[in-house]
Amino acid sequence: LKLSDNLDSLTVAAQKLQEDYKETWELWVKDTEALKKELTKEMEEVKQKIQPFLEQFYKKWTEELEIYRQKLAPIGE
Repeated sequence: LKLSDNLDSLTVAAQKLQEDYKETWELWVKDTEALKKELTKEMEEVKQKIQPFLEQFYKKWTEELEIYRQKLAPIGE
């Protein structure tokens, strides 16, 4: 019986806490969503800015690997 009373008290306290911080929680969720959208937008901008460098690096790397492969071809024969 005492355990049941303690559980009831805990439930009431949890519900009160939820009510007390409901507005704060909603604001936090709203701010977090806004921040997520802003960061997503910024990351997309960064991605667009570095894309040409990545493509250039990939092209150069591919060319260098092909040159290296051609140099090693006689060794493999």
